[in-house]
Amino acid sequence: MEAFLVFNRPNDEQEFRVASTAMEWYLTVWDLDQWLRDETKYQDKDYQVVRNKLREILRDRNLDLDMVT
Repeated sequence: MEAFLVFNRPNDEQEFRVASTAMEWYLTVWDLDQWLRDETKYQDKDYQVVRNKLREILRDRNLDLDMVT
């Protein structure tokens, strides 16, 4: 399967930048989630409320950190 995104640059420059950096955004949020998990699990710190909020925000936007494996 192939999928193509077409942008009319320079008019769609912002949309192009968002689409072309989507994986970096995903990995950034995933790294933050993992850090929060580790801090909660191994450092005996209570960041779970922050991690829950992050996941709630993602769910509200129909996003899932487990979608890329």
